Amino acid sequence: MEARLIDAERLAAFARLAQAIAHEIRNPVMIAGGLLKRVKIQEDRTNAEKLSAVMEALDGIASVLKEVDSFVTLQAPRPKIEDMGLTMQECLNKMGPDMKKKGLEYELSISKGNNLVLIDKKLFEKGISFILKEIMERVPAGTKMHVSVGRKDSVIEIMFGEPDKETRFTEPFSQETAHAPWRFGLFLTMAYNKIMADHGAKIFVNRTDNSMLPLKIGLQQGPDNLTGTI
Repeated sequence: MEARLIDAERLAAFARLAQAIAHEIRNPVMIAGGLLKRVKIQEDRTNAEKLSAVMEALDGIASVLKEVDSFVTLQAPRPKIEDMGLTMQECLNKMGPDMKKKGLEYELSISKGNNLVLIDKKLFEKGISFILKEIMERVPAGTKMHVSVGRKDSVIEIMFGEPDKETRFTEPFSQETAHAPWRFGLFLTMAYNKIMADHGAKIFVNRTDNSMLPLKIGLQQGPDNLTGTI
């Protein structure tokens, strides 16, 4: 119990630190963006392309900072029984336009049977969106990603990409991935350390390859007699 309280206090401290850093970065980004908009209006077309590229980069930073703000204010999960297959389908539909812009195609397969789990649907979808954003930033345009939802014993598994016989999974930030701390970005870190952890879910990555795919989420399902009654 004491260890959990210490972990909770540590996580709260990290959240406050992240929020403070985001605040410090946001102010100069907003100022720079405002000045560039004025310059762009006054400039001829000679530097228009360069200015647009800079504006796009600043907009990207502002978008990430907005996500950090939303992350540090996340509440504890309020779980209900949900169908993981339908949850993933809805989440992928929402993220579909963004994935298309990045040149990432996907197909979803859902195994038949009991895919019911106790989750806070809105919060869990937030975690999935973070993971998808990380994937979009890391995989080359034109990638076709297979996403599957299935059950293995009492665990619901969500798989991004297709593992082969050489794939060996491990958790991010483990000793086996310590040699490449740069491998995991902000979005995966937020999903791993807060949202998935709050649901008792685990994320696994390929320990023998620095690529983002395949990536697996394992979520304990609970009793076999889960029927969907709230």
